[in-house]
Amino acid sequence: MTTDAGITGRRTSIGTIVLATLMALGSIASGSAQEISGKQKLSKTEAAVLKTERERGQALQNCDMAVLDRIHADDLTFVNTRGQVLTKAQYMDEIRSGTLKFLSIEQDDYRFHTFGDTVVVTGRSGGIVEYQGKTNRAPRRFTIVYIKRHGQWQFVAYQGTVIAVQ
Repeated sequence: MTTDAGITGRRTSIGTIVLATLMALGSIASGSAQEISGKQKLSKTEAAVLKTERERGQALQNCDMAVLDRIHADDLTFVNTRGQVLTKAQYMDEIRSGTLKFLSIEQDDYRFHTFGDTVVVTGRSGGIVEYQGKTNRAPRRFTIVYIKRHGQWQFVAYQGTVIAVQ
């Protein structure tokens, strides 16, 4: 019976430690988050990631496959607003073939969460996207993950969600 009480006590202690660790990490993560509004100054890392993201947006509009190939990581996971999970090859093929066209891109409400050589960017996206001949103007929320590899920021993950009409 003492053994069971000792195990239960140990579980509680481990659970408390895990909870405290998660709370501490949450505080650190939220402390490293930055939102762009107005003329707020970005860190050097955030400015570099934002520059890469804007370069990617321009390349999407211009269908510049060489730039997209350089920015998009080979192990890219892209979850589009339809919930489809695409590899880099699949996503690039949709762009190259003209199945997916970015007629205009507008992004704002950026928030950066920096973890060393990894940056998670959230924000809002608008503009005009054409998919399989159908035009979409719905605003979206996105989460993007950039990782610095060999001195360059690479786009490794994307999740897009259409903002519900209220």
